[in-house]
Amino acid sequence: MVSSENPVLPLELERETFELAAFLYPECMLTLVLVAQRVRTWIHPMLFRTFSIHDGTRTGFSRLSLSTVAKLVKFDPLALDYTRNVCFNNVNIPGVAADFIYRCDRIVNLAFIGRIEIQYPEIILEDHPLERLCFSLTTFKNLFPFPDPFDGGHALFSCLTHLDIMDYRIDGWLTWSGLAQMPRLTHLSSIYASMTAPIVQGILKHCKRLEVLVFMYDSQARLEGAQAALQLTDDPRFVMLVVEDRLADWEAGTRGRRRPLGRG
Repeated sequence: MVSSENPVLPLELERETFELAAFLYPECMLTLVLVAQRVRTWIHPMLFRTFSIHDGTRTGFSRLSLSTVAKLVKFDPLALDYTRNVCFNNVNIPGVAADFIYRCDRIVNLAFIGRIEIQYPEIILEDHPLERLCFSLTTFKNLFPFPDPFDGGHALFSCLTHLDIMDYRIDGWLTWSGLAQMPRLTHLSSIYASMTAPIVQGILKHCKRLEVLVFMYDSQARLEGAQAALQLTDDPRFVMLVVEDRLADWEAGTRGRRRPLGRG
């Protein structure tokens, strides 16, 4: 005889199901927390796990303006204890951004898309266990005295495994030699015009733990043009990819949906 009662999942399996749904489809989280109090308890920390902070032109779940984020911090400062991923997209208010980063002391994935200069990042990020970093050289000007070499052995880079450099500046390997000092660096990507052949060869030779070096292009046409013109290396670790929307790509990476660079 088949029971007419609704099937009941074991509590651990039920929690895993809801958390997986929230992880893969974050836009559904505000609905999921209404299912039951226990589900709200499970999902609530995930609401604050990722922030895409923008200039007011990009909308979507977890994409908030800086003013909205400031209100959130004031209303519920403990929410930032759950924050692990933060991206500033074309936000040029350094003081407010720096204060927000400082408060997110458990952040592991930090990105700056667009130009913004953060003063004294070595102090702001001193106790942050950063594993992934995306930035322009001007963002951390104090740490990257371009074209002079930077200190890749700085404590800020001690846990870093994934690094995106978004600059069009080029120079010799000496300028970038600090990359070889980063003890855990395995994944490195850059805008296609940022690095010359000597730099690429230096990276592949001296960064002993490097698994992937990616050149990113904003269109298939640019990538195909570069493939025809560039003969940088035949090293299998070198990859050329199209990334049309940097913010969407970064957000996908926080949910494990990303290109082969593997920065989820």
